[in-house]
Amino acid sequence: MSHSINEINKLQKQVILEFSEFDAATYLHAHMDTGPGYCMEESFVIACGRFQRILENQRSNLSGKFTEADIQMLLALSGGAMFSPQDVENLAGEVSVHGGVSEESDAIQQRNMLSRRISALSYVERLVLVDAVEQAWTLAPLQGMSIKDFFLSLDIELL
Repeated sequence: MSHSINEINKLQKQVILEFSEFDAATYLHAHMDTGPGYCMEESFVIACGRFQRILENQRSNLSGKFTEADIQMLLALSGGAMFSPQDVENLAGEVSVHGGVSEESDAIQQRNMLSRRISALSYVERLVLVDAVEQAWTLAPLQGMSIKDFFLSLDIELL
């Protein structure tokens, strides 16, 4: 029995949420009822604010490291889904195995080069990269921007 695209997307979303729940719960548990007694929602808002600042402060570190073709490959790999924390850890391996491209020798070489560049990134840099890819999936077309221009609007200059 085959599954519809919608059913697959729902399953994929569920898996990503399940992989992220433990990390989120660990963070919230450690930060709730600390100091002046923040509730879960307040701790969540503060965590999101901190994460946004990390993204903004680290994006320029990715400048000059990736091409538009690299980003297109990551977009194809993501298929519009968000990356779980485990996906971020295993990103280089996922690219080398799946890569979102054909099995032609040039494509395999491009995929291997991208995998090596991703392997050289810190975990925070990989987080920044996947966040930009996730945003580009939706926002670049909505804003009528090329991938290169969209990344530049995030302070990430592509090669």
